[in-house]
Amino acid sequence: MRRAALAAGLALGLAGAGSAGPPAADAAPPTIHAHRGGALDLGVPVRPEDTLEAFRHTAAVHPDAWLELDAVVSRDGVPFVLHDSTLDRTTDCSGAVPDRTAVEIEACRVDVLGVSETLVPAPATPAIRVPRLRAVLAFARETGRSVNLEIKRIPGDPGYVPGSEAFAEAVMADVVAADLPGERLIVQSFDPSNLETARRVLPGVQTSLLTLAVADALGPALAAARGYDWVSPGSVPTAAYMAQARALGLKVVPYTLNTEAQVRAAAAVGVDALITDDVPLARRALGLPAQVAAPVAAVPRGATVGFPRRTRAQVLARGGVAVLLRAPGAARATVTLRRGRTVVARGTVRLARGGERRRLLALTAAGRRLVRAARVPLRLTARVVVGGRASTRAITLR
Repeated sequence: MRRAALAAGLALGLAGAGSAGPPAADAAPPTIHAHRGGALDLGVPVRPEDTLEAFRHTAAVHPDAWLELDAVVSRDGVPFVLHDSTLDRTTDCSGAVPDRTAVEIEACRVDVLGVSETLVPAPATPAIRVPRLRAVLAFARETGRSVNLEIKRIPGDPGYVPGSEAFAEAVMADVVAADLPGERLIVQSFDPSNLETARRVLPGVQTSLLTLAVADALGPALAAARGYDWVSPGSVPTAAYMAQARALGLKVVPYTLNTEAQVRAAAAVGVDALITDDVPLARRALGLPAQVAAPVAAVPRGATVGFPRRTRAQVLARGGVAVLLRAPGAARATVTLRRGRTVVARGTVRLARGGERRRLLALTAAGRRLVRAARVPLRLTARVVVGGRASTRAITLR
């Protein structure tokens, strides 16, 4: 029933496929998105899906992988990270999520490892809980990881109210509070109304339209018509699908590819990213090292440096680019922001005793001209130096 409804919804208003073009040549391997945190290792269920335990493991062992996760909302409006609209499959509780309060959901123990058909019982200790969305996004922000977040409100789910934006607004409130850099965040959904809410609450956020395999052919046209950035088919796309998506200016991230044959086929047609439960398997299929050592911390004592999302208009109006420095102790960040060889902004942010501080780095004259004149999104790169260690950060001005 739900699949039929979603497929019918995707068909509304579509006029046909776009023009075709050749796939990109010599493309880099697709980025891997760890589905629900990545619960499998070479087919073996070893972690509970959509939990901090899964996200922490992937962030530590595969720091180049994105964290893909799902958001649901409790009866009292608190977003949690959970795939299903009910608690039955993955916890020792039962019933619909929108019928439970946040306190009730937090009392539930995640009692299985793996995903879908691979589920096996989880050890009783230590107890693993359903995490709040805000906690997972804070972890991603603090560790510099990228997030592909699905808003799970779908017609047919318990508590679904047609036309209501309350569910998506609650999720997006946590997203806004997390203040993840724009290039490290995608919001995805099967229901376009969720993506429209996301764009209204957070203008410029990257959006991705998910489609069921039965409706994959309709996805690129609908995503392009609504101005989304990504399209996410439920199967390995064909070369013709990729040509259409490219002609429409879309990036492509298929789900959920859990065999080496699927991963290689997706890479062969040039997808930008792929979603998998099994990051080690995907890495092996792509010829990448089985494990990526976490990079040396760019900043000491847990300090992090980021750029809160800014549009070009906001940067011009304020006359500078905001920089956010967080650290548990004294820290200093020296930032030089460039586009190509042009210095757009530079300055220093200091913390005397720890905490966090935002500072507006004034635009240079050349930076003002560049930001004012550009007609396309600008990806600006910065060399950030804290405590004698350096790393690269980025910000996109739209």
